[in-house]
Amino acid sequence: MPDVSGDRDYIYPELARKEGIVSIFAVPMMVKEKIIGVLSSNTEKSHEFTKEEIKVLQSIAHQAAVTIENTRLNEEILRAKEDIKTRKIFSRAKGIL
Repeated sequence: MPDVSGDRDYIYPELARKEGIVSIFAVPMMVKEKIIGVLSSNTEKSHEFTKEEIKVLQSIAHQAAVTIENTRLNEEILRAKEDIKTRKIFSRAKGIL
């Protein structure tokens, strides 16, 4: 949106005025066809985003989404390892009893 103040579809005009936001460009952060977030760029003056700016923001959004997903998967792996470790300890304890 080059100018949110004149766009009827924009639902937060008061907030935009308060924050000094005029132009907004938002890109979904996607992993495997699933949206996990949104990256937005705002300007204080009316601005028509260029194809190059759009490509850069899309690239950044993609990289951020991949990083977030990799972090989530690594945390899941660590939890699974801890669960396995705990089960082994309980299994050994049962064997001793």
